[in-house]
Amino acid sequence: MAAVPTANARAFLLYLGKFKPDSGGFEGDFKNYVPKAVPIAAKHKTGYASIQPLADVYGEQKAHDVAALYSFPNKASFDGWFDDYKVSGLAEMRHGLLDGQVTSYYSMAGEDVDYDALTHYVVANKKFASAEAKEDFQTNYGSKIKDIVAQTSGCIIKAGPFTPEQREGFHQEDADDIQLTILIGFPSAEKRQAFHDIQSENGMKDVRERTLVGPLYNIDALPKDHPAFVSGSPFERKTM
Repeated sequence: MAAVPTANARAFLLYLGKFKPDSGGFEGDFKNYVPKAVPIAAKHKTGYASIQPLADVYGEQKAHDVAALYSFPNKASFDGWFDDYKVSGLAEMRHGLLDGQVTSYYSMAGEDVDYDALTHYVVANKKFASAEAKEDFQTNYGSKIKDIVAQTSGCIIKAGPFTPEQREGFHQEDADDIQLTILIGFPSAEKRQAFHDIQSENGMKDVRERTLVGPLYNIDALPKDHPAFVSGSPFERKTM
């Protein structure tokens, strides 16, 4: 049985969005969204691990333009942030610009993890292709993933079934059919690439692609002066 998260367990929120045709994309009103979100995040000691375009990163079944990964020091931070976000008008603004998906949950990695050392992530929200595919996945992929992550110095923040119990008390959008969530952090791009390479070599990538439906992305924890970071966002790595 999985351990019950404590009051100090870190929480994460992943947003994957696709710009609406008339939104103007990154050069449209989205430029005004990010700066308005900053004071709310700062108030609750929330950091962006990443907010960036998804145009030039690895993706299976790519369906989004932008990713944002929020990191919360604990559930109280998440709750305070969400209470303020709901009354800020930002949700309405975001919905006018993008169609997107939100998943949020406790970290399953524990409280002694050095999250600041994790700079490159693999994220996924998926569903099983069929009941048979679920068994195939569990036997030929799920049973091996921990060893592969360990070999590449990674940390599993969230990986496995996205159950009603895990959703409870958190905010989700357009995620009712999500059956599996993945958030794995690595200390470097090289370690993350090794994670992908091992799966390609041992057949796990083929298993994943035949058993799961939905996108998988690389996203990075970027400083504000990185060229791939969304213009106008003042978040830096230290805010994690």
